[in-house]
Amino acid sequence: MAFKFKVTDLGELTQILSIEVQHDSSDGSIRLSQVNYITRMLESVGMSNCNPIATPIDPNAKLMPLTNGDPCIGNAKFQHDYLSGLGKLMYPAVTTHPNLTHAVQHLSQFSIRPSPEHMSALKCVFRYLRGTITLGITFRGTRDLHMYSDSNWASDTVDHCSITGYISYFGSAPISWSSRKQPTVALSTMEAEYMALSKATCKAIWLRKLSHNHFHRQSVYHALC
Repeated sequence: MAFKFKVTDLGELTQILSIEVQHDSSDGSIRLSQVNYITRMLESVGMSNCNPIATPIDPNAKLMPLTNGDPCIGNAKFQHDYLSGLGKLMYPAVTTHPNLTHAVQHLSQFSIRPSPEHMSALKCVFRYLRGTITLGITFRGTRDLHMYSDSNWASDTVDHCSITGYISYFGSAPISWSSRKQPTVALSTMEAEYMALSKATCKAIWLRKLSHNHFHRQSVYHALC
C-alpha cells in the first residue's frame, strides 16, 4: 500500500495490541503470546509472586449466587475489584489463551453480586495463569480446518442450563473458541450435545467460507503480480 499512501516501515511485526509476535524462519511459523501483558496484569492485582496451580478453576467447586441477605451486596469496592480482575482476564481469554475461556465465562455469571468465594475462585485463575504465562499459539503452513464441540449437561445447579463449548483449529493452532450457557434448558444429554454441535457447525461453515475467500483472493493477487 506504500505506492498509494505515505507509510513508515517499522520492519517485521513484533507486537500488536499487547500481543507479542515471534517469527521462526526455520519452519516459517508465527507464534502469538502475551507474556508482557500477563506480567503487568499479575503485578496490578498483587499476584506476581503467587504460587501456580494446575487448573484455572476447581472442577469440584460449586459456586452459588449471593442472596439478598448476604453482607457483600452493596460493597462497591469489592465489586469493583472483582469486575476489574475479571475484565483483565477477558482479553487473553479471547486472544491467545483459550484455556481461560470456561473459567472466565463461569465467573462472569457472578459479576453483579460477587462473594468472597467468587473472589477466591478468581484468584485461582490468576494463579493458574502465573504458571502458564509463557503459553501461546503457533501457526504453521497448513490449511487443514477442524473443530471439536462438547457440552456439560445441566451443569448450573440454579437454572439447570448446559454449557456449550467448541474450539476450531487451523492446522495445529486454535483460531476460534467459545464457552457459553445454552439459551434453553436441555432435557437430555443428547439435546445438550445437539445444541453444542449446532453452534459449532455454524462457526465451522463461516470459517470455511472465510478461509476459501482468503485463499481465493490470495491466488488472484499472486496471479496479477
